[in-house]
Amino acid sequence: MDFVEVVLGTDNPKAVEVRGDSMTGVNMFNGDIVIFAAGYVSMDGIYVLTLNGDVLVKRIEFDSVNKTIKISSENPRYPDVGVLPKNYENIEIHGKVVAWFHCHPY
Repeated sequence: MDFVEVVLGTDNPKAVEVRGDSMTGVNMFNGDIVIFAAGYVSMDGIYVLTLNGDVLVKRIEFDSVNKTIKISSENPRYPDVGVLPKNYENIEIHGKVVAWFHCHPY
């Protein structure tokens, strides 16, 4: 069997546990484990970030023209977190999500 090496853009994969249902639109559920490439920020996607002291898993869209980032959930029940200036001081993007695993309570 052949294996394909996946380059994450970093040697530092990390994991967090999902709490809540704001990302169910991409089949990410409460209790799932998210793997992210720490320090890797590249293009739009799903990221682990800290916003105003809260650790979140959210979709981020980068607007290089207006120098803003849009932070949103993947559940229509929740409004977008907002559009913030790229240099907003109360945000830290920890890394891009590369995989997640469902944790079923069997």
